[in-house]
Amino acid sequence: MVWGGISLGGRTALHVLARGSLTAIRYRDEILRPLVRPYAGAVGPGFLLMQDNARPHVAGVCQQFLQDEGIDAMDWPARSPDLNPIEHIWDIMSRSIHQRHVAPQTVQELADALVQVWEEIPQETIRHLIRSMPRLVCWGGGCSERDKKRLNRLIKRASSVCGCPLDSIEVMGERRALAKLLSTIMDNTSPLCIRLDGFQMIKETDSREEGQRKETR
Repeated sequence: MVWGGISLGGRTALHVLARGSLTAIRYRDEILRPLVRPYAGAVGPGFLLMQDNARPHVAGVCQQFLQDEGIDAMDWPARSPDLNPIEHIWDIMSRSIHQRHVAPQTVQELADALVQVWEEIPQETIRHLIRSMPRLVCWGGGCSERDKKRLNRLIKRASSVCGCPLDSIEVMGERRALAKLLSTIMDNTSPLCIRLDGFQMIKETDSREEGQRKETR
């Protein structure tokens, strides 16, 4: 398992947990204290920690540590899709490792390769992923009013981190629905497109027939 943090202006060191599982104590002692705390201090008062509701993250010892250090964390909705843009970084790293001509043969070689790939990712790529958050946070239905409100609070707080305004769940839902409708209409194989084409052909036929009647008169 690996852990890393990203922001518009930089990234933390990549921490590799080579042995055992991530417990709340390990998360506090190996990640929050040596990595998150100094990074939060470097960023300044606007720092906001984004993490999901994994058990080590929400454990009392970790929540208490963040509170004692004055580190704010985003309120993460339960049963929500993973909205963290760092998931795309993990995908980039995974593909990079798999595309190597010589695959890592040991755990240490894999750890070294991961650290190298992490450090080689352009900061512009990270910045683009963070600013793409409005497209990642999409309203797809099936969400309770309570979760919708919590997601909107998450978006509002994320807006201050990204440094750009982010649309609410409702606005993004309307845009997503409109984009899907337009995509369906433009798809030549779509029944909706065929029906619209048929309607257009009927209109054109009616226009020609009307013109012919006028010429006959």
